[in-house]
Amino acid sequence: MAGGGMGMGGMGALARLDLNDSQRGQVFKIQDELRRKNWELLGQSQDEQAKLRDAYFVSGKRDRAAIVAAYKRIGELRVQRIENSLDAAEKIEAVLT
Repeated sequence: MAGGGMGMGGMGALARLDLNDSQRGQVFKIQDELRRKNWELLGQSQDEQAKLRDAYFVSGKRDRAAIVAAYKRIGELRVQRIENSLDAAEKIEAVLT
């Protein structure tokens, strides 16, 4: 199926690798684990976005400390997602070799 969503793009790449059933199952498990981890982090990022909104608008004046803290936390969460992706890539590469 051409032109599928992001998930389908991953399927196309996997299909080109000619994996056996065991490898394909292991890769899917790694991808599912990554999705669950990053989905949780994205939820936390949304919570920080709400804190930003409140820090900018709720009291009528900006709460500088809260704004800086929220941006720092969003950055930390972003780094965690990148680290999760790198970990998953390493696990997948181990399955392939």
